[in-house]
Amino acid sequence: MRELIEFLFLTKFYTLSERLACAVDRKRNPYPAQFGTLDGQPWQRQIICGLNPYLFGRLVDDLVIECTEDGHETAVWKERQKADISWRTAPR
Repeated sequence: MRELIEFLFLTKFYTLSERLACAVDRKRNPYPAQFGTLDGQPWQRQIICGLNPYLFGRLVDDLVIECTEDGHETAVWKERQKADISWRTAPR
């Protein structure tokens, strides 16, 4: 999924020459897709790519595409609850 988010970001925000440079050498991408964090801990249910602007991907439920009569498509979904990791930082 990180590769897809990165591809979408490259396609939307990079010039053709920047895309080619990244295709030749992936290390030349200044904004590789990375897992997000939750309360400072790595969290693999979230992917961020870019700086400003950036793409933000996450796991959702019940994703559907709704289409209007004029052909405009909109994605609609239910957000998942974030994990409760308060036990990691709670005093003992």
